[in-house]
Amino acid sequence: MLVVLASYFDKPARDLVRRWRNYDAVLLTCHDLSIPGWFSHVNCHEKSKVIIGGKKASVDEIIGVLIRLPYILEEELIQITPADRSYVAAEMMAFLFYWLSSLTCPIINRSTPTCLSGPNWALEQWVFTAAKIGIPVGPITRHLSSSVSKMAGGISSSTLSTNLITNPITITVVGNRCFSFSNFSDLDDTLMSYAHNLSKIAGTTLLSIQFSQNREKGSFFISADACPYFISDDVADAIIEYIKGP
Repeated sequence: MLVVLASYFDKPARDLVRRWRNYDAVLLTCHDLSIPGWFSHVNCHEKSKVIIGGKKASVDEIIGVLIRLPYILEEELIQITPADRSYVAAEMMAFLFYWLSSLTCPIINRSTPTCLSGPNWALEQWVFTAAKIGIPVGPITRHLSSSVSKMAGGISSSTLSTNLITNPITITVVGNRCFSFSNFSDLDDTLMSYAHNLSKIAGTTLLSIQFSQNREKGSFFISADACPYFISDDVADAIIEYIKGP
């Protein structure tokens, strides 16, 4: 089976499961983790059992996993007593990190201790990493809310100067392949090389990178997302090819 780990409310994930029905794709949500029947064997992982969609299966039946869930949301744990949801969400997060790390099948993307779907990088870290490997970047500004006390740490967000962003293009990397949709075809090779290099440095299998491109002012990095919400048909096919292998 092909497992898609996602939120119960993730419609694109459900669309992917339907698209991949010939590969026995199944949707794994945090609700499944509350169903009795899970068994994780530390010393003999192939004996482990999972419950997905109400059905029991062996771990060795899983041919690949697409992770579309960065972390467990307390609000989604409607089957858990409200007072216990914070604790249960943390426990589910820890278990999923362990379980996913123990799988030997292809996984998109491998989890980190702070994010199930890959690197949990802020915009500043993406910009810093892009600049370090020679990708042009734009100026970044961090905004701190003045309505929140300094004791509480404030509420902050990072943005790039929007007046510099023109003709944005998104390039999606799947393994060693890149996909883009742009009217500036002569710039695509350069941008695809940037995207591939950034994905490699970040350690991701799936990464969407947005660039601003302008014939006069040049192109520069805008943002990156290791868990893109929209998956095009071409990208979906590339994910399957990556999981199936050569």
